[in-house]
Amino acid sequence: MQINRLWTAMLTRESRDSETDSSIHVSVNTNGVERLNHTFSDTQQTDQERGIANLYDVDVTDNGIQSEQLTDSSIRLGINGDDAWRPQHMFVFGEGVTRPGVNETQAVAIETEIDTTLSTDASEGPSSVPLHLVGHGSGSLAIRRLFILMRSQASDRPPEDGGIFATAVPHEDLTDAPLEIQIVSQGRLVVLFQIRDTPQEDLEFGEANFYTMPVIVPFTAGRARERCHHAPHHGYGRLRAAQPVHLWCGPSSRTPNVHGAAGEYSELAASWLGCD
Repeated sequence: MQINRLWTAMLTRESRDSETDSSIHVSVNTNGVERLNHTFSDTQQTDQERGIANLYDVDVTDNGIQSEQLTDSSIRLGINGDDAWRPQHMFVFGEGVTRPGVNETQAVAIETEIDTTLSTDASEGPSSVPLHLVGHGSGSLAIRRLFILMRSQASDRPPEDGGIFATAVPHEDLTDAPLEIQIVSQGRLVVLFQIRDTPQEDLEFGEANFYTMPVIVPFTAGRARERCHHAPHHGYGRLRAAQPVHLWCGPSSRTPNVHGAAGEYSELAASWLGCD
């Protein structure tokens, strides 16, 4: 697949001094040719603060990035300064047209539970790390862990683009209401996850969120359906979503850096996240 838009998600650790004021960049190389070296500019998001998630996208239509040419050393995420940064998770997606009229999204690379400090000061750590490619599991893959990524609109205006990630527009009276996500497989509840009072800026205007959802009972993507709602005791409101939410699932919650055979990820659902 030719990648036309690259999405990069990251979660900064909650520990002291994990945040950074230095800018972050992503680079992509294929066959020895640098296809992309992009520095993320300041956004309305709370960029690289302690315990905070970020989700950025960049148009790479003219960069000639083919997913089939990527290797475990092709994609790197790095820092441009010596204000050390301690990321916890990094996740890269590619969006492209696989056949006329069909726009698809692929999980491309991931690193989880990173224990490396990034800095241009070599005494603190390397300036960048590679992100290992992920395999694309089948519908029969046993799912034991889920990630969910969201980026909220910067205002309460309707969305203007058709990006791949859920863009939740919180109701002004429900900003602090917990969002509950349920996944049912063969009539059994296999995932019950409530987004409530995390260190992140949960469902706030202009912010991104990156959550790990535990699985109660392992299940397969082919037999699952998901639903979500606000906790009823917080009153009635509407969480509108302009884009699909993509749930990506992994086989092991115990693998510190998921890649190779142990790192197959499969798309569970690409459905509208809308709750009344």
